Amino acid sequence: MTTCINLNEVRVEKLKQAEMLLRQSQAYYQAIVNDCTELVIRYTPDLRLTFVNKACCDFFGKSREEMLGHSLQSIMAEADYEVLKQRIQLLTPHNPVISSEEKWILPDGRVRWLNWIDRGFFNEPGELIEVQGMGRDAIAYDDLKFHFVSMISHEFRTPLTVVQSASDLLQLSHPPTEDSEKCFQQIYTAIEYMVTLLDDLLLFSTIESGKLRFQPDYFSLSDLCSRLIEEFQMMIGAEHTLTLSQPNQAQVIWGDPKLFRQILTNLLANAIKYSPNGGKVSVLIDYQGNHAILRVKDEGIGIPEDALDRLFEQFYRARNVGDIPGSGLGLAIVQQCVDSHGGKIVVDSEVGIGTTITIAFPLHPRFKPERR
Repeated sequence: MTTCINLNEVRVEKLKQAEMLLRQSQAYYQAIVNDCTELVIRYTPDLRLTFVNKACCDFFGKSREEMLGHSLQSIMAEADYEVLKQRIQLLTPHNPVISSEEKWILPDGRVRWLNWIDRGFFNEPGELIEVQGMGRDAIAYDDLKFHFVSMISHEFRTPLTVVQSASDLLQLSHPPTEDSEKCFQQIYTAIEYMVTLLDDLLLFSTIESGKLRFQPDYFSLSDLCSRLIEEFQMMIGAEHTLTLSQPNQAQVIWGDPKLFRQILTNLLANAIKYSPNGGKVSVLIDYQGNHAILRVKDEGIGIPEDALDRLFEQFYRARNVGDIPGSGLGLAIVQQCVDSHGGKIVVDSEVGIGTTITIAFPLHPRFKPERR
């Protein structure tokens, strides 16, 4: 009997210790979650809030009492609430995490965009019992990324300028040889690549953060293409032949000439770069109904079929590019610029034959892109 009592006392003591450790763990969790700057919520499968941290309360300007037990419908845009209801049905024990960018409504009626990650928690039978979400203000996050990329871009240009100047001085002060000329050319190529990469990063960051100024006006697409093709032909020499086909009766279009120049610059640069053996690069302008058509065709290496779906992802490059230099940002920038005009882009390519990229834009300012 005494032995049984002692064993029970040991069990009770262990349970007390386990309970104490559990409470400590919960207190640590609560402290960490409440102090973090990200928004943290927990909610049931029917989307009723069971927990909100301080950052979440501050962001929405509500107390915990005003939020706990209430539906997410009260702080989300209606359309996004319906999408979330459907999306959490996709959570499974084997796929417990989903991420999204969603619209959330502040008490004053303003809509803010949040980058959101939701993780589902399941019981033994595999049923969803609760979801924990962590959100970050997309605008503030984009601003932070933009300032960081801007700083990096600025700081990198200084040493690149020093390298360029030092290379120029060395080239002037030493008699040229075959080896030295080769080395200097490698330096210039590397500098040019780095400057292009920095420019692409800064432009993409500007677009992504919503800071790119969209300044549309009526202008001649034919004139813009003609000037740009002349500039490219002077730079590349006779290795590639650039041609422009257009109707006799040119029309003016509505758009941002700077962004259109960026679109065509990237398409021509890619067509030339990925046609290492030279050949013809043709640009076609056409007008169909209320749309202008811009088509760039090359005779280059082509794009593998499995890469077409990912072609406009930032930093993505197809597996057949080999050692051809590139940042993987060019077509991502083109896509953003096309979207700004309400246009559509289609890629048709065959490995070893070439690539044709066709873009259709509205001729008139009927399309107004949604802005955050």
